[in-house]
Amino acid sequence: MYQLRLGDQFHGQAARYKILEPMGAGAYGQTYKGEVIELYRKSHELTRGQMVVIKIPTLDKRSVVAALSRLTEIFETHAKESLSMQRLRGVPCAAQVLDHGALLFDLGSGVSLPVLFIVQELIDGDRLDLYMEKMFPSGEGDPMFRGIVESACFFDLARKITGSLLQIHQREVIHGDIWPKNLMVNSKGKIVFIDFGQAWFRDLAYDMVGNKVFTHPYCAPERRMPNQKWHISADIYSLGGVLFYLATGKNPPQPMKDIDAHKNKIASAVKHFNPKLYHENFGVVDVISRCLRYSEHGRTPHAQGVLHDLDTFSSMCEANQTRPLAQDIDELAKALMELEQMRHPLFSDLVRRMMQLLCRQIEDMRQGVFDLTGSHEDIANGLSQYLSVLQAGDHYLTVTLPSFWHPDNLGINGRFLSMNKLIAQRGAVVRRIFLITPEDEHNDAHLKKIIEAHRKVMSELNEVNVQTDEWKLAAGGFYTGFKKVRQSERDFLIREGKHFGLWIKQGHKMMISPVYTENGKIVTIRFRTSPDSADNLEDYFAKLLQQTKRLTQYGQ
Repeated sequence: MYQLRLGDQFHGQAARYKILEPMGAGAYGQTYKGEVIELYRKSHELTRGQMVVIKIPTLDKRSVVAALSRLTEIFETHAKESLSMQRLRGVPCAAQVLDHGALLFDLGSGVSLPVLFIVQELIDGDRLDLYMEKMFPSGEGDPMFRGIVESACFFDLARKITGSLLQIHQREVIHGDIWPKNLMVNSKGKIVFIDFGQAWFRDLAYDMVGNKVFTHPYCAPERRMPNQKWHISADIYSLGGVLFYLATGKNPPQPMKDIDAHKNKIASAVKHFNPKLYHENFGVVDVISRCLRYSEHGRTPHAQGVLHDLDTFSSMCEANQTRPLAQDIDELAKALMELEQMRHPLFSDLVRRMMQLLCRQIEDMRQGVFDLTGSHEDIANGLSQYLSVLQAGDHYLTVTLPSFWHPDNLGINGRFLSMNKLIAQRGAVVRRIFLITPEDEHNDAHLKKIIEAHRKVMSELNEVNVQTDEWKLAAGGFYTGFKKVRQSERDFLIREGKHFGLWIKQGHKMMISPVYTENGKIVTIRFRTSPDSADNLEDYFAKLLQQTKRLTQYGQ
């Protein structure tokens, strides 16, 4: 039952309001559409006759002690929302708080208590779930939304949502309750986040412990348990849930600790509910699954990282490859000028160091040399992004080891394998040879899963008519073979530089070779363009290829 009735009037700090109609009710409060009927002072945000959203906490009639406890809880929630909205003032992707005040709530027996209320901007638009049903109906008389079918539309909307969340995080605010009903699409097609009642300041959240247990499927696992710390990564998990909803029309699945099993579960769901999107761009699964990982430390670390993944796997990358480099330079110059106008010496110094590093890297590239170094995330992310430059007619030839695909390296079923699949669909030629030793077959716990992951990619490429059976690929295709060798023979080949990748684009060749630590972890990927070395490797690869068997024959 709603606490306020049609026509009720009350005062805020800046204006007087009239209730027009109820809009919804949740665990913490009720929401009404209201009208500004009188202004108490000049305001740039409020005008007489303006439609607004009025949020009032839920407080049914109960004992005074219970009511006071509930009011304390409500005050904390609304205080967080108000403080968060102060940081988000002027940010167009967050519904603005316009006013606040208090109402007396009659508990009966002559007892009344003050209840806070908040007046917010009324967004002219639809909730995300209603917008999806209207804009992307499944058709054939079915009004339900069952996922965005076209990958370009999926990535476009995913970028808008992620970019808006990035703006919120840049103001050091964590939303804390992201799901389709807390996102709006306004009349101009812009994303607006609403309901910041669970928001926490990012810089304080590391020291906060939430006592509430949340159970809805968009909540991160750490928020489903009491007395657990949570921070920005919880928003990334919820964002992943929203992206899953965009792909399937369904709530995200229950989290699983096994990364590969969880990704396979997400892949199966997307393939089942939205096969066209799945086959058109499998990268959708990688973006979603990295956000929805069980461990907060394993997830994509921030919204900027999600945007990076979206750009890596989307068709936007193709457009970026065809535009002049001068355009990127102009955009960089503009961004540097805007930063300079901030007159913040520390940021200016940081950017100067970044520019110095970039200049050194460019000088190395002029000499045909580039080294990709860093953490597991840096290497997997960087190599996947760089591989995305290969398009129709380009070639990727590689002699590989099972250890290259271990979880601590490029991953058994990670984004790098997905990018291999995607470039083959685009028309690039991918040929891969596994060098497998008896020691691998007896001691490598990951070998079976690695083989299965590559076989799955080949099978799914066959479903979309990409050739995988023969190594003689005239056009786009994905051939994976294997050759069994002795350990001593493989060690010799590695020392001779015969564990490599060779990228060929428009006749230009680049050699890619990994550098391992003693415990088998990749710490560097070397990129080299020496013509003699590249030609020799291409010749060696052609001879070795004829000695391989198809990976589908492994174990037979």
